[in-house]
Amino acid sequence: MKLFLVDGTPTGLRTAEIGNWTGRAAVAPRVALEELGKRSEVERTGVYLLCGPSDDFGVAVYVGEADQIWNRLTSHDAQKEFWTWVIVLVSKDENLTKAHARWLESRLVREIRLAKAVECVNRTEPEGGKLSESDLADMETFFENVKLLLPVLGLDAMPAARDGRLVGSPGVRFKLAYKNAMATCRVDGGSFVIEKGSTAIAKEVASLQPNYRKLRARLKSTKVKWTPIPGQGADLEIGAAPW
Repeated sequence: MKLFLVDGTPTGLRTAEIGNWTGRAAVAPRVALEELGKRSEVERTGVYLLCGPSDDFGVAVYVGEADQIWNRLTSHDAQKEFWTWVIVLVSKDENLTKAHARWLESRLVREIRLAKAVECVNRTEPEGGKLSESDLADMETFFENVKLLLPVLGLDAMPAARDGRLVGSPGVRFKLAYKNAMATCRVDGGSFVIEKGSTAIAKEVASLQPNYRKLRARLKSTKVKWTPIPGQGADLEIGAAPW
């Protein structure tokens, strides 16, 4: 993986590539949008991710595609307030077509929503472009490289652990026992994964800090399947989920 700091700072304008991959990413804070506009990447067909803060998830993301990315970015700069930085994904050989970009946009939106690690603010799920069998195979490889690259660029939107299926080595394990709650956790793919069958105390204490109240509410509504345990009062059983 090759990272280039265009302006010499780790949080400024930068580009990223992976080995023989045909793709390239350009990343810039919103305050450096003018400098990004001078680069060839934003003149191409591709996909972009607008990123900003989220009260509930920490990070909010909007995924879009365009034949000419710069035109779309300038429009979003005038119309969307939430984002503070952007990731642009294009092809070095300029072989990405509109259909390729639409497919990648759709796949990213679907996978980000499924992972539920960040807030996806797209109002609808794009249909995606229709691809031939060979193009589809190429874009699957392109997508896997994007998944590998995004966390390095600061956007961990698709953790390795999802829907109870664990990817990679078992990693470090933890165990917690408190009152009627018993939980086990493992570190997998850079995520803390609460294992299925773990229990938690449903009733919140008055001293619980607001940020943890928000976290519990988010886990209940998104990442965790909470099931009351018969005969054990207010305790809850937790489905496997990344934290």
